[in-house]
Amino acid sequence: MGKKRYFGELEAQILNHFKKGKSFSLKEIHARFDEMAYTTIQTVLNRLVKKGILKRTKKEGIFVYFLGNTNTNLSKHFVSKFKGLFSHQMIGEFVAHLVEDENLTKEDLKEIQHIIEKKIKE
Repeated sequence: MGKKRYFGELEAQILNHFKKGKSFSLKEIHARFDEMAYTTIQTVLNRLVKKGILKRTKKEGIFVYFLGNTNTNLSKHFVSKFKGLFSHQMIGEFVAHLVEDENLTKEDLKEIQHIIEKKIKE
């Protein structure tokens, strides 16, 4: 039996649209994936609710989906999986490639620096 993946590709793509404090109806999410069947998006959203990543509530008779309080838990999960897959040396290489990413802003780099400096002082 293969390894169980935490997220499927479509689940990850859908999650990328959610930011803290933002909520979407099924119709709004489907509009971003209009090449996909409406029921496919509905199934994926419900799967993310079942996993505890998204929550849903009814607003004016329509289900609205939003991130649960799992951002930190998700980050910890991915870091734990990452560390388990790679050697200590490769983690350093990953960080080196991360900070070289052209999409990172100076603010992103300062935040990374602040987090590292804070951890070193502990």
